[in-house]
Amino acid sequence: MIVVDCSLIMAGILTDEQDQVAEKIFCQLSDSKLSGIVPAHFYLECKNVLLMAHNKKRINKKIWQDYLEIISELPFEVDYPSVELSYFWDVSQ
Repeated sequence: MIVVDCSLIMAGILTDEQDQVAEKIFCQLSDSKLSGIVPAHFYLECKNVLLMAHNKKRINKKIWQDYLEIISELPFEVDYPSVELSYFWDVSQ
């Protein structure tokens, strides 16, 4: 299992931001050879990045929708406790 953030996924799928390491991890996630854990805001952040890419004409609407579908199918576990303020102050974890 790997901790994943939006920037890693975007570097793996957006053609003008590609990074070899990010692309390799993205491919392993896509093939279910690797699973990941993401923060609770992950999907909102990805959608926002894709919206900005669409607004700046880096991607078209079809690609935007395709990427949303691809991301939603990746094997991620969401770390919901990471958004709790009490979790921030708990130094035992």
